[in-house]
Amino acid sequence: MKSFEKSKRQEIQSANGLRAVAVFGVVMYHTGMPFSNYPIGYFLGTLFVFSGFFMSLHHPMSEPVTQHRWARFMTHRLARFVPLYWLSLALVIIFGAWTWRWDLPLHILLLQSYVPSLYVAYSYNGVAWFLSSLVFCYALFPFIERWYQRHNTATILLILLLAVAAFDIIAAQFDIRTYKFLTHTFPPMRLVEFMFGMLIYKIYQSHPRKLGSGAASGIELVVLIVVVFYVIVGTRGMKHVFGFWWLTPAALTTLCLAMLQSSKGIVSRLLSVRPLQYVGKLSFEIYIFQYLVITGTKKAIAWLHIAWLDGTLTRIIIIIVSIILAQILHKYFTLPIYRWAKTH
Repeated sequence: MKSFEKSKRQEIQSANGLRAVAVFGVVMYHTGMPFSNYPIGYFLGTLFVFSGFFMSLHHPMSEPVTQHRWARFMTHRLARFVPLYWLSLALVIIFGAWTWRWDLPLHILLLQSYVPSLYVAYSYNGVAWFLSSLVFCYALFPFIERWYQRHNTATILLILLLAVAAFDIIAAQFDIRTYKFLTHTFPPMRLVEFMFGMLIYKIYQSHPRKLGSGAASGIELVVLIVVVFYVIVGTRGMKHVFGFWWLTPAALTTLCLAMLQSSKGIVSRLLSVRPLQYVGKLSFEIYIFQYLVITGTKKAIAWLHIAWLDGTLTRIIIIIVSIILAQILHKYFTLPIYRWAKTH
């Protein structure tokens, strides 16, 4: 079981910090914050790329994948967020006025992302389509990781780029609704982003770097310019604001933060501050419960008739409530279940 045990390697703090920023970027988008819809594709793409990177970082495998090892690996991964998701789903049904519908079993089993309908993917706890696609990535991770170990970086990169091109050409043949489904919630599309994250870890592992603060900040500036360019151009009515349009800046950001882990770039240092590290470790709890926190906070403010609370103050309250609730859930719900799963 050593190949499936969590690695003791040092956490890449700047990447964990950006994960916190990405999660809150998604939350702010769902609160209706002005301009937050511009980089939403970047935030989501970055989360999938990060997931692939961190899986390779923490779960290096050196043994063949057997049925027993795969089952144990999936049990440990699903224990991290599936019980938490089921709790949120139950609360959404109880307090969200949702009634029984034909697609509820799909949501319980985290299969909603496979139905070619964004209405199905976004119903109940609408943000859970991310988890549905993530489970698909986790299920294939052990096999992909072993395949990565047998091939060089150039070969993997070429295959992934060909897959991106083929997928995008095929998706473009459909109507806009189907296109959005294929490039936004469809698990195989998100698997490509996940696999790019795994590839970035392979590059990071093979080519460690340590640069001075000036050079590191310069590289960070270049990546920041690329991200800003994509945000500006991607909001001018371009069809590719969905899906793979955001793959380049998400992958570049992850690679930059990984390669500069031992350096002292300005952005890396800002993302490594303790508050962001703290929030990054609560990312699942914050993400999964954001719908309940957002709707609950807004309803409470309306019920209390607090007219002086404008949109900005409401969003600040949502952030504070999200962090407090996430900490409670993480300590008293997620961790006990996860520890139990690892001992059985």
